[in-house]
Amino acid sequence: MIPELLATAFILSISASSLAYTANCPAESIEVKYVSPVTKKRKVTCGYMKDGSLVKHGPEVDLDERGVVVTTLYYSHGKAGSLAEMPSMPGTEKSIQEFAKPEPAPTPAPTPEATPEPTPPAAAPEPLPAPAPEPTPVGVPTPTPIQEPVIAPAQSMVSTVTEEDETFTAITNLLSVLTYDKRGLRTGSFKIARCDSDPQTWVKAATTRSEIAKTYSFNPGCDVDGSFKASFLTTFPAEFRLRNLEEYNFTRMMVKMSIEQEPRGIRYRFEVKDGILSSPKKDVGFNVHYEVDVNPLTGSANLHSQSGIITLTKIKGKPVNVAKPLVFNR
Repeated sequence: MIPELLATAFILSISASSLAYTANCPAESIEVKYVSPVTKKRKVTCGYMKDGSLVKHGPEVDLDERGVVVTTLYYSHGKAGSLAEMPSMPGTEKSIQEFAKPEPAPTPAPTPEATPEPTPPAAAPEPLPAPAPEPTPVGVPTPTPIQEPVIAPAQSMVSTVTEEDETFTAITNLLSVLTYDKRGLRTGSFKIARCDSDPQTWVKAATTRSEIAKTYSFNPGCDVDGSFKASFLTTFPAEFRLRNLEEYNFTRMMVKMSIEQEPRGIRYRFEVKDGILSSPKKDVGFNVHYEVDVNPLTGSANLHSQSGIITLTKIKGKPVNVAKPLVFNR
């Protein structure tokens, strides 16, 4: 757990890549950037927070490891669609209309052909009289015509909560124990505010690059129980018993933390490798990358600068590869 006093540790300098691409987000959206720690590919997403989740609204741009745009998909309040199908969004009307204009079709060159002789029109056949409808017997209701069912497009189902959505929410709440600025974070019934009884020791660990031993125990303000040795220099294991995190009761993670001095302040990062979240019914595997700007004077995290991604690697023993932005909210 990283307390507010870690702001004094801005003297460290650990190099890392930055996301230079900026999306043209609507006025009501924030820009979320993240990079895959494995493939180095990047993604820039626009969206706004609603009920503790990111609702995509605006362009979502995929870039390769060189920062070159690969694909662009537009969202309107969580629904994906092509440019021509998207409604107007503040600040994007012009760009969407320009991209939505179809390219003019080339005019085909005339092909010389021999002019055929005109053929006299054939005589129109006499129309057949329409058959008279059969009378409906007295007392028998008129049958209703059968209509084909209308199938809604896939994007209309984006609001449906799936098992993967619930898993991402549980992992996000769990990872709040690794955040820098925990004040007012929304974590549902899962509590972490009173897990660390001596947060000042994190300053020493950051400035001297030494290990510190931590023990968290269940109490009214802490739903995490376990001991670990933390370091800002090397990757370290962390195992916890859990409660009030849906059905999950245990986690194991390999964690790497770092801070970097930048012109705008401190950039705090953490990574999780080979993470496991367990319950009596299933195990979930995951990897994580997260970073955020921190004000070195106040110790507060600027959540508008946060960039993160959770990648599910396994569900119920089956390999998967599903990713979703990691976003903390107050």
